[in-house]
Amino acid sequence: MTSTQSSILNMTCPLTGKPVTELEEPVRSVECKHIYEKRIIMQHIKSSNRCPISGGSLTSDKLHIPSASLRCPKKLRADRVVQDALLLIEIEELRKMNKKKLKWKTLLSLMKTIDD
Repeated sequence: MTSTQSSILNMTCPLTGKPVTELEEPVRSVECKHIYEKRIIMQHIKSSNRCPISGGSLTSDKLHIPSASLRCPKKLRADRVVQDALLLIEIEELRKMNKKKLKWKTLLSLMKTIDD
């Protein structure tokens, strides 16, 4: 694993549900570092300045804390959601890593089939 892969906070756009590796125009918030599809996050910012990240798989009932506490507290501004130079490199590294995982899964599946 390279050092850049660890800086991708969310693997899917919280607004589209698409994996970040499939976004047409990925952008990252300078404030909270979350990644979004540019066109969709710009529409979101027009109606709300809050980051749409809601805390992922964490649930407030299991943690016994208010659900608002699970949200990203950062506010978004259109001029602070950008395609920084490192983002495209990080996404490309993630794509390569995913391809390697897929090859290994396929190989293991074939080996299991042969053993059966």
